[in-house]
Amino acid sequence: MSVFRLRLNQELLDCASCARIIQPDKYNYKAHACPLCSRGQFYCGICMSDHSCLQVPLVHVSYSLLNDIIAHMKFKCNCKKYFPYCEFQDHRRKCQSAKYFTNRGPACVWKCTLETSFLECSKCKGLIQPPVFLLQFRDRLICSACYRPDVGTYRHCTEVEDLLQGIMVKCVACKQYLPFSTLGPHQLCDCPESKLQNIAVGLSARIKFCGEEKTKRPAVGSNSIHGM
Repeated sequence: MSVFRLRLNQELLDCASCARIIQPDKYNYKAHACPLCSRGQFYCGICMSDHSCLQVPLVHVSYSLLNDIIAHMKFKCNCKKYFPYCEFQDHRRKCQSAKYFTNRGPACVWKCTLETSFLECSKCKGLIQPPVFLLQFRDRLICSACYRPDVGTYRHCTEVEDLLQGIMVKCVACKQYLPFSTLGPHQLCDCPESKLQNIAVGLSARIKFCGEEKTKRPAVGSNSIHGM
C-alpha cells in the first residue's frame, strides 16, 4: 500500500464557522461544503444549516468523499503511534505523551499518513492537482485533463482543493516537506535526490502526473511508502 506522509495545521480540519473539530463518524459533525459558493471551506452539520448561501434544505448535504478522505487519515500522536482520525482525538485526551491538545487553542502541526489512491484521478490515476472536479453520483475525483462535461455531470470540487492547499507532503527522496501542488514539479525537475535515485513520490520508477501522456511503468511492491 502506497501512502503519503503529510503535515497539516490542526485548524484545517475544523469547522470554518464554529471551529469545532470535524468528525466524519458523527452525523452532526461531518464535513459539509456549500455547493452555491466557491470558497472551498467546509463546515460541521450544525453550522451548515445556518450557512448564508443556502436557500433550500435540499442543499444541506454532506460530501461523503471528503469525509472518507478525512476518516482514512492516520495521525501520529506524541507517543509515536498512528490512529485513524476518528480515534485520534479520544486517544490524545487520554495519552500522557500528547501535548498542546485543545479544541480552540493555537493551531499545532499534525503529522499523518493517507493512501495515495485518495488523491489520484479516478480515470488516469495521476496525482490530482487543482482544478479538481467531482464526477457526481459516483463520488470520484477527476483531474482537469480528464474532465469531460459533455459526457458526465461534474462539480468543481472546491472543498477538496481547499484541503490540498493546506497540506504539506514529504518527498521520499530528499525528505523535504512541500506544498502538495509543488510535489510533481519538484520530483520531476527540482529534486536532485530524485534524479540520482530515479524515483518519484515513493515509487521505484517515476509515477505519472495528471495530464501527462500515458506510459507504462514497472510493477512496484505492495509496501511503497511516500516518505519514511
